Amino acid sequence: MEFLRQKNQRLLAEDLSRKGSIDDEISDLVFFINDQEQFFTTSSCSGRIAIFSENTENSKKGCHWLLISHKKTEFEEVRSCIYDSTLDSTAVFKYEPFVLHVQCRTLEDAKLMHQVAVESGFRNSGITIGKNGKIMMAVRSTHGLEVPLANDGTVLVSKEYVAYLVDIANSKMMENSRRIERFFSNLKQAIAKYTQANTRKATKSQEKQRLKEIFRDTAAKHQATQCDSIQTTCPHNSHCLYCQTCCDQTCIGNATKSGQCKDGRWVSDEVGGDAGRNEKIDESKPPEELDDLEISLQLLGVDS
Repeated sequence: MEFLRQKNQRLLAEDLSRKGSIDDEISDLVFFINDQEQFFTTSSCSGRIAIFSENTENSKKGCHWLLISHKKTEFEEVRSCIYDSTLDSTAVFKYEPFVLHVQCRTLEDAKLMHQVAVESGFRNSGITIGKNGKIMMAVRSTHGLEVPLANDGTVLVSKEYVAYLVDIANSKMMENSRRIERFFSNLKQAIAKYTQANTRKATKSQEKQRLKEIFRDTAAKHQATQCDSIQTTCPHNSHCLYCQTCCDQTCIGNATKSGQCKDGRWVSDEVGGDAGRNEKIDESKPPEELDDLEISLQLLGVDS
């Protein structure tokens, strides 16, 4: 319930990012993740090429963004930011790849997403667990780029070098897009398999419970109608609820054998006969495994 409360609170909150909205390239991915009951996103960026300047004498003033692009950029855009503007401090060219932060309901959910991220090329991804138990999964990669272009207002590189940086950044941006597509595709497949496995597990558990109820009902009816007829073979009335498995044998079947039922154990008069199968039966519990239930129902003449 706490996870659901946090998810609703986050998704209804105002977007406080500089852009104020989800990047177009990853909007479908983000919406898909938030549609899953076990995940919700807390921050994201599809990847960007940026140029910013900062005051080296007073870093607390932060930085001034000269260019921000979430897609491939042109040399002319970058050139104008550097050579056609007045720089009174440093200038840095930077490419940042896709990053996504996801809060997960359980550690198992986080591991699933982490495996998908690593297999999709985001090998710097990781899981963190907070003091309050909050489980965060970060999807990250290492193919970033950061290069100084100017210092104290003086441009340090040639235009040819700037063009070279733009080509590298655009190439990285294309690879970034391929990894995002791969991650989205792999994540959809992994969640589908996970959901199918949980559905099969729940169905099997429900079927197992259904067979247990049939076993109890049928055994109770058997006790009410046949106890008198089998007392000469199995005198333990406390075993009547499970008399078909009393002494690890079928009571009626045991009537044809030489031996006796004592204290929940079948003692055979035959050497090497049933003496080795005289484990005491716990009549307070029906068999736990589905196969055992089906066998028991068959012994009771019930079609499951």
